[in-house]
This record gives sequence, C-alpha cells and structure tokens, in this order.
Amino acid sequence: MIVKRTTNIHDIKKVICHNWVYDRITDDKCPATIDPPLDGFEYIGAYKDGEIVGLGIYHKQNGGTKFHFQMVPRFKHLAWFAIKGMLRRGIFVEIPEIYQDVIKFALAVGFHMKQRKLNAHLKNSVLSDTLILEY
Repeated sequence: MIVKRTTNIHDIKKVICHNWVYDRITDDKCPATIDPPLDGFEYIGAYKDGEIVGLGIYHKQNGGTKFHFQMVPRFKHLAWFAIKGMLRRGIFVEIPEIYQDVIKFALAVGFHMKQRKLNAHLKNSVLSDTLILEY
C-alpha cells in the first residue's frame, strides 16, 4: 500500500463518486453527483498495485482541520493500513451516529469523543446525531 498526496481528479472521483461511498458520505440535502473541490482541499490517496482504493481529505473548517476518510468497499479490509499513513494530530471528523462501524473504527485508530451535535444529520428522511471526534 502506497499512501501519497494526489491532485488527480480522476483518482479522487473514483473513490468519492463510487456509489457505495457517495451514499455514505452524503445526506438528504446533497446533490446526486459531486465535482470534488481542489482549492483549499488536500487529498491523500491510498494505492494498491497502482490503483486508488482509498482517500483521505483535509480542509479547514470551524477553526480546525476536518478530515474525511473513504475506502472503496472491496478494499475495506485494508483501511487500517491506509489510514495510519494519513493521520495527523489535531484533525477532527464528524460521523453520523447511524454509522456505528465507522465510529468504532475511528475510536480504534485513536480518535476520541469531543462533542455530539443533536439531530444534525438527515438521511433517508430520518434525523440522527453527529459525533465529532478528535485525533
């Protein structure tokens, strides 16, 4: 697994626009498709045998650095190896409580609970809390 910075929009879209990934990173207010922004965002790709299989994204938000991490489903078993090359002290993530598997993974790699935003995520017409975790 090679973890490296990327600005290749094709690689970025291959992960973000994957149907399974896009469904999990969006809520009911998001458009059906996305053009990932490059300005103000840093993308770190996880590559296996030259193919992008995961993506870390950093951007400034609310005075801090927000982090997003996605893996295409058939390579989820490599998530631990990919994320270890992307973690930086001081980053935070926001995870809707409906994704308990993601919360457990974030806690296992070293994130800790900072705050809970009540009814902050609307998915399939159901409101759920969002957890903010720091690394």
